[in-house]
Formats: sequence, structure tokens, C-alpha cells
Amino acid sequence: MQRKVFEFIAGKLSRTDLEGALNTEKSKSWLDKFWVSNLDEVQTDEKLNFTPIPYFERIKQPVLILQGTMDEIIPTNSHEFIFNALAKSNSDKFEIILLVGASHSMDYIGKSNFPYWSKLHPDYLKTVQGQIKTVAN
Repeated sequence: MQRKVFEFIAGKLSRTDLEGALNTEKSKSWLDKFWVSNLDEVQTDEKLNFTPIPYFERIKQPVLILQGTMDEIIPTNSHEFIFNALAKSNSDKFEIILLVGASHSMDYIGKSNFPYWSKLHPDYLKTVQGQIKTVAN
């Protein structure tokens, strides 16, 4: 559903289709858990249609791609598209890591002994730090 909101803002989904989807799901308990903009105030933002794939195909510098398996914003298989694009670059200086239980913002989604605010996935910082050390050497 969150993806549909962003597709509406990007101009890829009509307001009628978004409202229909929201109406279909209106009885679901999870509906109040995500952001829906004031539809009367939305201005189309075509930047949301940007894709980095053509740039990955030409990249030469080291790249670390982290994708959370609980990401509700981008497609679950987007790492496969990125891998295929990076493979076309003829560079072997890339790594793609899936963080199990991480959201789009790398927050850990799962059981917590203090669930009142989010926290970074436990592997996020050490993964980034490891990449920095690798590239620096």
C-alpha cells in the first residue's frame, strides 16, 4: 500500500486507483501504520521515477548495496536487478548484502525488548564499517 502512495505521488497511479485501493483495505488494522499524504495537497514529483540502473551498468568505483528483507518501499528482488546491472559494468568491486529483518531505512523489524522506537539493524554499521576498511586498504 505504501508503494501505491509513492506511485501516486510519482504520477504513475491515478488518484482514483489509489483511493480505490485505500477503500478496499480500509478495514485492515495495519492501514493506520503507514503514511498517506493529504491527497488534495499532493504535487506530482517525477523524481520518484528515477532509476539508478543505467549508472550501475557503468560504475567503476567500489559499491556496497545493502537491502533490507523487510523493505516495503522497493521491490524485494531489486537487488537482483542491481546485481545484473553491476555485472555489466565489468567491475568486481561491488558487494550486495541482504540484511534479514531490516526495513528500507535499515531499522530492525522484529522482536525487541523495548519496542517503542526503532533501532538500526545490528549488522548495518559493522557492514558499512567493514566496507570502508576494505576500500581504504
